[in-house]
Amino acid sequence: MILHVGINRFSRSLKVTVLAVLYFTAQPLMLSARTEQTHILVLSSYHPSFPTYNSQIQAVTETFADSNVLIDVEFLDSKRFTTQTARQLFRDLLKYKFLNLEPYDGIITTDDNALLFIHEYQPVLFPEIPVVFCGVNDRDRARKQNNNPFITGVVEAVSMEETLELILKLFPQTSKIFAVADGTPSGRGDLATFLEYRDKFPQSVISLEEYSFEELGARVRTLPEDSALLLLSAYTDKNGKTVNFSDGLKVIRENASVPIFHLWEHGLGEGILGGKIISQYDQAKTAAVILKKILFEGEDIAKIPIIETSPNVYMFDNLELKRFGLHTWNIPDNSIVINQSFSYFRSHLKLITGVGFVVITQTMLIVFLFFSVTQNKLYAVNLKQGEANFKNLFNYAPVALLEEDFSDLKKYLDALAVANGLHSKKEMNRYLKNHPGAIQKCISLIRLLDANIEAIHLFEAESKESILTGIERLMPAGKDKSFRKQLCALFFDSNKYSAETVRTTHKGNTIWTNIHAVIAPPARELWDRVYVGLENISDSKEFQMQLEVSLQEKDVLLKEIHHRVNNNLALISSILNLEIMKSKNTATVQVLKESMYRIKTISLVHRKLYNSKTLDAINLHDYLTDLVEDLISAYRTKDLNVKLGIESADIYCSRELIIPLGLIINEIISNSLKHAFPTVNGEEPSIRIRVEQEQEYLLLSLRDNGKGFTPEKKEAARERQSMGLTIIETLLQQLKAESSTSSSSAGTAYTLKIPHT
Repeated sequence: MILHVGINRFSRSLKVTVLAVLYFTAQPLMLSARTEQTHILVLSSYHPSFPTYNSQIQAVTETFADSNVLIDVEFLDSKRFTTQTARQLFRDLLKYKFLNLEPYDGIITTDDNALLFIHEYQPVLFPEIPVVFCGVNDRDRARKQNNNPFITGVVEAVSMEETLELILKLFPQTSKIFAVADGTPSGRGDLATFLEYRDKFPQSVISLEEYSFEELGARVRTLPEDSALLLLSAYTDKNGKTVNFSDGLKVIRENASVPIFHLWEHGLGEGILGGKIISQYDQAKTAAVILKKILFEGEDIAKIPIIETSPNVYMFDNLELKRFGLHTWNIPDNSIVINQSFSYFRSHLKLITGVGFVVITQTMLIVFLFFSVTQNKLYAVNLKQGEANFKNLFNYAPVALLEEDFSDLKKYLDALAVANGLHSKKEMNRYLKNHPGAIQKCISLIRLLDANIEAIHLFEAESKESILTGIERLMPAGKDKSFRKQLCALFFDSNKYSAETVRTTHKGNTIWTNIHAVIAPPARELWDRVYVGLENISDSKEFQMQLEVSLQEKDVLLKEIHHRVNNNLALISSILNLEIMKSKNTATVQVLKESMYRIKTISLVHRKLYNSKTLDAINLHDYLTDLVEDLISAYRTKDLNVKLGIESADIYCSRELIIPLGLIINEIISNSLKHAFPTVNGEEPSIRIRVEQEQEYLLLSLRDNGKGFTPEKKEAARERQSMGLTIIETLLQQLKAESSTSSSSAGTAYTLKIPHT
C-alpha cells in the first residue's frame, strides 16, 4: 500500500511535510506499479492539522495495509476557506489533476463538507465511482444517499441525547444547556440534532453566525453559574474569520466558568470535561471496510444501506472533573478517563476501607456526640432568632394581619355537618343562611391571637389588646354573606380564601376590605393557626359605586335620546300621513307613503333601542318581523293578503347596520307588495325571509311567489332613476355588501351578503 498526500498550499504542518517526503521518494514506484494497483482517493473536509484527521487516515491505511492500494489524500480545507470561490478553485484543481492521473477506483470522504462536494460535482468529477462517506452529521442528507446507486457510508451518529442526559445527571441544578455552533454544514447539522430535544431539555443556542470570536468570549463570560456548555462547532465566526479547533476551544475555555461538554474526542485535555464521544477512528475504519468489500469482494454499493449507528463511549478529563468537584464514581461505568494520576488509595481501596472502617466508625461516634451537643445549642439560638424575625415581619408588615384560632369553630362545623347531613359547600351555605344563630355561634368561636400594627390602624383601635377582646366588634350585623362563603370554602374546597368584605372599625366606621385567609400547613387538621390579611379598598369601592351610578345615568340619557328621536320621527310620519289624506294626486300620495314607510323603518330602530337592555344592538329577527308585518298591513286589501314567513338565527346588529339594512328590506318588500301580486299560478301570496350568519358575513334571502319581472323592466326602472332602486344600490355600497337577483314566473328572489362580525 502506498499513501499519496495532496499538499494544501495553506497549511504546512510537520506531519504533512513528512508525508510529502514519503510521496516524492515513492513516486517512481507508484508510476511503475500504477496499472496493477487499486487507486483510492481520501477526500478530507478539512486540513492535515485538523484534530480528527490523524485517527481517520490511520484507520484507512490500516484497513488497506494488506492490499496493493495507492491512497491519495486531498484536503478541502473548508473550515478555514468557506467561500464558494474556494470550492470552485478546489474543484478546478481536482479537475486538472484527474486529467493527468489514472481514474480512481473508489473514494472515501470524511465529514460533511466532503460529502457535500462529492454530491455537487459527482456527475462532472466522479461519475460512476463508488463513494463511501464517514463522519457525516447531516443525517437527512446522508439518508438521501440511499437513493444514489454510487454512494453509501456511515453517519456520524452523535450521542446527543445521552450527552444531554449526562449533563443533567452530573449537574442536576443546570437551568440551561447552551450549545455553541457555527455556520459550517457540520455545525448546522449538529445544531439541528441538538434542537430536536428542545422539548426534553432546557436549551439555548450561541451561534457564531451572530457573534465574532471576541463577542463569543464576552457572551460565554455572562453564562449563569447554574448552566452548562455543549461545544458543537467553533471554526468560523460571523465575520468569516476562521480558526482551528484548539484556538476556538481556547476562546471558550478562557472565558467560561461552567463545564464544557463535547461529542468528539478532540478537545479532551484542552478544557473539555467530557461527553459520550464519537470515535473518528471507528467511523473511518467502517467506511474503509465497506469500500474494501466493494473493490475486492465484488459487493454492489447500490445494495449497501447507510449505517446510522456508531459505537460511542463515555470519555472524561479527570482534571476537569476535579475542577467542578466531581469524582470518577459520579460518571457512568466503563467510562474512559484521561489525566488520571496514580492513586495509592484507589489501588489499595479494599485494604484501606477495611482498616479504616473501625477507626472511622469510632471517630464518627465521638464527632456525632460533639456535634449533637453543639447543634442543639445552635438550634436553640436559631429558633430564638427565627421567632424574633417572624415577629418583626408580622408586626411591621405593610398590610393588616390577624392571627386567629379556628379550632373550636372547626369542631363545631364538623358536628354541624354530621348532624344535618351537610355534604357540599352549597348545602352548608344554605344551612348557615337559614340559621343566623349558627353564624353568630361561628363568629363567637373564633379567637384572635395576635394583630400587627397595621391592623390597629385599619380598625382605628387604641391598642392591640382592644382588638384581641373579640372579633364580634369587627363584623357588622347583617353582613355575614362573605363570612358564610369563607367558612364553606375553607371547610370544603381549600385551605385559603380571598374575597371582598365589609368590616367595622372600633369607632363605628364601615370599611370595605380585601380579605385573604389561609390556614398554615401544620394547622390544616385542627385549624388552630389561621392567618388573615386585610387590605383597605374603601376609596376604590366608593369610586366604583360612583362609576356605576354614572353609567346608569348615561344609560337613562341614551334611552331618553332614542325615545325623543322615535317621537320626532313619529311626528314626521303623522305629518306625512296628513298630507296623504289631503292630497288628491295618486302619484303624490304614493311618493308620500313610500317616504313615510322609510321614516317608520328608521323610527322602528330607535324604538327597539329604547326598549333594549343593551342600547347598542337590536335583535334582527324581532326587527324584521315588526318591519315587514307593518308593510304587509299597510298594503293589505280585501284582494291582497300576503302571508309572511321569517327564519332567522338569534343575531344582533348594531344601529349603524340595522338602519341601512332596514331601508333596503323596506324597498324590496314594498316593491314586491306593489308589483309582484297577484301570483301567476294562483297560489296564496307569500313572502319568505331567511337570515344566516356565515363566518364574517350576514346572508339574507328575500323571496316572493309573485309573477316576477323581466330584465327589461329592471333596466327600465334603472333608466328612469327609480328612487327605490337608487336607495338600494346606495345603501348596498355603503354596507360594502354583495347582492344578486333572480326572477321567473315562480317569483323573485333577492340575496344579500353583508359583512358582519
